[in-house]
Amino acid sequence: MTLFTRIARLFSADVHSIIDNLEDPEAILKQSIREMQIAIDNSQTQLLNLNKHHDRYTTAQKKLVTTRDGFEQQLDIAFADNNEALSKSLLGKKLESEYQLEMTELELENLSKQQTEQQSHLEEQQEKLKAIMEKLSLFCDLPTRDWRDDGTNSSNNKYHTVITKDDIELAYLQERQRRSPTPSTLNQPE
Repeated sequence: MTLFTRIARLFSADVHSIIDNLEDPEAILKQSIREMQIAIDNSQTQLLNLNKHHDRYTTAQKKLVTTRDGFEQQLDIAFADNNEALSKSLLGKKLESEYQLEMTELELENLSKQQTEQQSHLEEQQEKLKAIMEKLSLFCDLPTRDWRDDGTNSSNNKYHTVITKDDIELAYLQERQRRSPTPSTLNQPE
């Protein structure tokens, strides 16, 4: 390895170390939450648009079924009257409406699939956001404890808690007294 490569790696490591020290984990988590919320809002908008398209195609499907059924009734009348020209014209319209109905039903299937996928994607995003929120609440609610030799907490965040060695000793004695059997329980026959 050349000297230049080693110096470049050292410089790169120092730059990464400086950047790591500048980053505030709480700020990074809050920014992640904002970005996830924007992504969730976009997903919800897409899902609403898919729902609107699905509703439009459902309405169109119902109209096409009604139209096709109307052509069927008109065909009955045209065949009963032996009107070949009218029958062929109505058959053409009926075939066209059946084709449109088929295309509409295919689009409805496609939209239903997209809705399911989008709903699943939205739920995944919401779960991720929930996990990030939980991490943030843990980060904000629980201060880190770094005990000094003098028995105080050296945490320098805004949730600074001072617990001395005397506090720990007193809590220990109270727990030991609570857990040890009393003289009256030792002398009782079984």
